[in-house]
Amino acid sequence: MKSARARALSWTLGMTLAAMLPQAAVSAAFQDPLDVPAAVDVASLTSRIFAVAGGPERLFAVGAQGTILASDDQGARWEQIPSPVSSDLTAITFATKADGFIVGHDSVLMRSRDGGRSWTRQFDVRTLNQAMLDHYRKLPAGEADGEAIRQWIAELEQRVASGAPLPFFDVWFADSRLGFAIGAFNLLLVTEDGGEHWTPWMERTENPRGAHLYAVRGTPGPDGEVYIAGELGLLMRFDRASRRFVAVPTPYEGTYFSMAVDGDTLMVAGLRGNAFLSRDRGRTWTRLDTRTTASIAAVSRMEGGRFALLAQNGGVLVADRDGRITPAGAPLGRSSYALAVAAGGAVAIGTDAGVKRVAVAAPTP
Repeated sequence: MKSARARALSWTLGMTLAAMLPQAAVSAAFQDPLDVPAAVDVASLTSRIFAVAGGPERLFAVGAQGTILASDDQGARWEQIPSPVSSDLTAITFATKADGFIVGHDSVLMRSRDGGRSWTRQFDVRTLNQAMLDHYRKLPAGEADGEAIRQWIAELEQRVASGAPLPFFDVWFADSRLGFAIGAFNLLLVTEDGGEHWTPWMERTENPRGAHLYAVRGTPGPDGEVYIAGELGLLMRFDRASRRFVAVPTPYEGTYFSMAVDGDTLMVAGLRGNAFLSRDRGRTWTRLDTRTTASIAAVSRMEGGRFALLAQNGGVLVADRDGRITPAGAPLGRSSYALAVAAGGAVAIGTDAGVKRVAVAAPTP
């Protein structure tokens, strides 16, 4: 298996070779998605949706070609919100009622200050690689993580030269000030001032293979737990004393795409229907019988200590307090990527054809 650094270099080389292709092989109509706002038309309502999340009073969804949608009725109807880019968007969260954040491909990180009605860009590949390189070059030479920092300086110098982006896959805030944005090849940015400034923390992870980071979640509050899950069975917990993400052993060596946290209870799920439940912050684990070989794309907390799980075939599964799985109806039969719990005993599912609202059985007394 290639090392993460080798994979990153291969990606950079591929981007460079693509740039060297004869002009005849490149469409004259190409426009950089960073320069093109998302098209505003009814087709956006049936775009691929990669994330669905609750906002201050609305549900929001983001997806392919810069799509941003909002719903005022818990997912029954959706409207498009203007987006300054047409890059694929992968996650959305709100730190406060006013402050929202979206991340995506092309190293895009956007912010809203008005509850999601409008969005502006904070970073993209044109600015993020250079900003991270400048940060690491300024760190003291005697830094304890000196070797990791030197490796990231070399990596980022190549990325600045080639223009190769690091895509973001998730973003989450513990409170109004502390937030985390994660992505490919151990990409990790942290803000401690509500998103005004973001600092690279790639050297502060126990992720020696540079695995992709897919999900960040935790318990809300300034002293709550924060976890990051990713490929190669990676799970990490934020240690506030050392200000580092330390590895948490898990029973699986495949990819975790999703995670949910409820107090000391933690659920991680991913490839081939694998899902695991811990009631003691990751010290011990129980494998769940999901009754599917489809990958689990999303997990979300529900009322009554339950969890909703979304299989990539559109099947919704409900796990009770003891981890027993019950299917919530037949699978949608289409590619599905995201799930958010909506009011009225339903979930909103992000699919390859927009957002679908699906009823879920009432909690067992």
